[in-house]
Amino acid sequence: ARGRNTGMEYEYSEGKTRLKETGIAPVLLESVKAIISIKNIKKYSVKVLDQDGFMTQTEVPVKNSSFEIDGSRYKTIYYLIDRK
Repeated sequence: ARGRNTGMEYEYSEGKTRLKETGIAPVLLESVKAIISIKNIKKYSVKVLDQDGFMTQTEVPVKNSSFEIDGSRYKTIYYLIDRK
């Protein structure tokens, strides 16, 4: 997945890439969706963290030792896996 500042611009020529504009906040991120399986831990929970790494009230469902992260749904790139 990619992340770039708002308004960030590149120039591509002759196999080289040059940064033209650094852009400004906020950072725009390409969302990631994946199913993750953890086989060696029987009981765990997955919590969504905010952009500063603080825990939110949202918990990702775990079923059959697997869970799905979805940046579009949860609006985050940070998750906490908590072994019980």
